[in-house]
Amino acid sequence: MLPPSQPRRTALLAILAAVVSFLAGACASSGTSGPTSIAVILHDYRGEQKLELDSETRTDRVQAYSQLRREASLKVQADEVMVALVREMERNGFDDYAQAGRAPSRGSAVVTRALEVNIDGKTRHWVIGPGSSVDEKKSFLAAMGDFVQLYNLTQAFQAIENPEGTRLFESEARQLNQPAARPRS
Repeated sequence: MLPPSQPRRTALLAILAAVVSFLAGACASSGTSGPTSIAVILHDYRGEQKLELDSETRTDRVQAYSQLRREASLKVQADEVMVALVREMERNGFDDYAQAGRAPSRGSAVVTRALEVNIDGKTRHWVIGPGSSVDEKKSFLAAMGDFVQLYNLTQAFQAIENPEGTRLFESEARQLNQPAARPRS
């Protein structure tokens, strides 16, 4: 595996530091209210892609990964890590640009991406598009980058619907075992 790039390493260290400080604060305080139900969803309307990270309090990991789904876009992360992600997103401007309610279900010429955060049933979203300011785009991309890095680092073993059954793997094997075409001289 290649070492992470400097910006990625910096973001990962920031998230790790936030987790450590959260845990230290949680241990020091005697009146904690317990884990928080969190969902963070990235909508990329250009490719009609939706990625979701849920806290363990919100979604039981075993139950979520055991259910058949059309796609494997839901991942479950520890509560403390999700709290740290939300704090990092807030540091990157989420609170400055977010609006109440859910993100649009579809994009448009003016809305290309959205980050949606649901904490204990309260949902806010942040949309960007071609008309967003340069500062807002930079902030959004930083928050989105933190989300994507954590999403990619989160393991998931999702059962998916596969109407092709084993034929899916057989066709992949045939493609891999075909001799490569030789260039003509």
